[in-house]
Amino acid sequence: MKALRIWIESLHDKSAIVEKAKRAGFAVRRNSPDFVVTYGGDGHILAAEWKYPGVPKIPIRRSVICSKCDYYDIGDVDGLLEKLKQGRYSIVEMLKAEAVFKGRSIAGLNEVQLRNIDPRRALRFSIGKMNFIADGLVAATPYGSTAYYSSLGYRPFRSGLRIGLNNPAAGRGYFVVKISARIKLLRGSAFLAADNQERMHRLKAGDAVLVRAARQKARFVKFL
Repeated sequence: MKALRIWIESLHDKSAIVEKAKRAGFAVRRNSPDFVVTYGGDGHILAAEWKYPGVPKIPIRRSVICSKCDYYDIGDVDGLLEKLKQGRYSIVEMLKAEAVFKGRSIAGLNEVQLRNIDPRRALRFSIGKMNFIADGLVAATPYGSTAYYSSLGYRPFRSGLRIGLNNPAAGRGYFVVKISARIKLLRGSAFLAADNQERMHRLKAGDAVLVRAARQKARFVKFL
């Protein structure tokens, strides 16, 4: 029987988890893994989804702050690997946000965001037919609604996508993205980014972005 391929994504010392996986009969492979273990905090989960989109993730807590780690730590790894071999798990899918612009697209598990480059000057942009002045906006998923979106003063939610304004000039409110939302930059220069991905994309006045739910979803292992 072919060994399941597993990869451990971490910036920390992961040698103990690697050895546990090998002893359990898994093939530790960076390329085309069947499962990805993230060892660290919430940022490791986001980075792993960017590098291995759609591959089932198993978050293991190392950081003090890891709200998405299901409270598993390195002491649980042996038991989790045994359950994985026995098929004692289910797969839970999570919505991702996608931004389409200039013939390209980026997707985030937490959010995609538009942010002013010059902190001294707010952006002017439209969402559909409505105009706004703000430092930017965050298009969040339910998964990411407890993160940056929540820090802007908005409440977490459980379904769909929502857009929240970042430091708006007047009023504060969110927008439910029913199918998609067209955002046009009317004044200023902005960065478009997804999660904690390394690359940010520069936009100028006149550029438009389409925000929608990504077709591909993030997948997480839930052990039984």
